[in-house]
Order: sequence, then C-alpha cells, then structure tokens
Amino acid sequence: MEHNFFGKNLNKGVIHVRKIYKDNKTICHRTFSYGGANNILMYKEEIPLNSHESYFETKGHSPSTIHHFYEKLFRLADNMNTKTAKEQAIVRTEFMKKFVNEFLEEWEGLK
Repeated sequence: MEHNFFGKNLNKGVIHVRKIYKDNKTICHRTFSYGGANNILMYKEEIPLNSHESYFETKGHSPSTIHHFYEKLFRLADNMNTKTAKEQAIVRTEFMKKFVNEFLEEWEGLK
C-alpha cells in the first residue's frame, strides 16, 4: 500500500492520477506565468487558434498564451519518443484542453 501525506492508504492508481493532475496544473500555471512575465497577451481573439501548423512556424513566438497551448502544448504527444511518454502526454493534453475550453468559455462570457 502507498501512503499520502495525510497517512491514509491509497492505491497506486489514485496517487498516479494526483501526480498527473499536479503536473498539468504546473504546466498551465507556468505557461501563464511566462506569458505575463514577458508581456504576452492571455488571448488574442482576432487571430484564429489554429493559425499556424506548428510552434516552430511562429519561431517560438505565439501571439498569445492560449495560442501557445494550440501551437505547442497540445502537440506534445506527437513529439514523444517512447510509448509511456506518449501515453502520459495524451492524458496531460486532455487536461489542458479542458482547462483551455473553460478559459475560453469564461472569456466569451458563457460562464
């Protein structure tokens, strides 16, 4: 049995899911922190979200933080070298997509 910080018994699956969730939150937070620190807009709605084939076409400069998710972060699984890394990237990408969809709904006043 595994133990969390509170001493409760948890199985490895639950601990694994918690680690994935924590990693995903960190990716999202770091992305927005970087954007803010570098004066990158959170979202530039006049530019279509899939306006570039890849992050490399932008020469590393996405028009907004949300665009960075579409141009680079959502494509991480495509760039993984191992099956395990690809599987983890797919799970993380689904979390990020939910986060970005929630952000866009709030941005557009739908929530």
